[in-house]
Amino acid sequence: MAMVKRMMSLLLICAVLLGCDSFPGPTLRNEFPTEIKVSIIYGDGTKYSETWPSCRTVSVGASELGRFGARSKEVGIDRIVVEVENKVEINLNKEAIDKLLERSTKEKGYLVWVLDGSGIHFSTHRECSLNQGGQ
Repeated sequence: MAMVKRMMSLLLICAVLLGCDSFPGPTLRNEFPTEIKVSIIYGDGTKYSETWPSCRTVSVGASELGRFGARSKEVGIDRIVVEVENKVEINLNKEAIDKLLERSTKEKGYLVWVLDGSGIHFSTHRECSLNQGGQ
């Protein structure tokens, strides 16, 4: 298992280095104990909005396929809004997103941006904490 983790980390680093200017953006995970509505506005004005169940993990950066809104890998994210029971819990503008992206690139390992009641924090754990024993 440790070998697989090392290999995955190496592959991620290679992917980032090969596409430095086109890193697709963060991977977000819902660790609220309920479903959330995630809305994203990309730099080109494209919008993405979807309801996620607990523990859903999604890479929300731009993709050539346009799966999550923006079609160009050169397009950044201008806003991320997370609503829980119709109440905005997280509202990040471009400046805040850029700061989090900068911080996350300095961390080791493949980071997931965990969305929960405390806001956003980084995790290298592949599993949702809500799925772990005792919770």
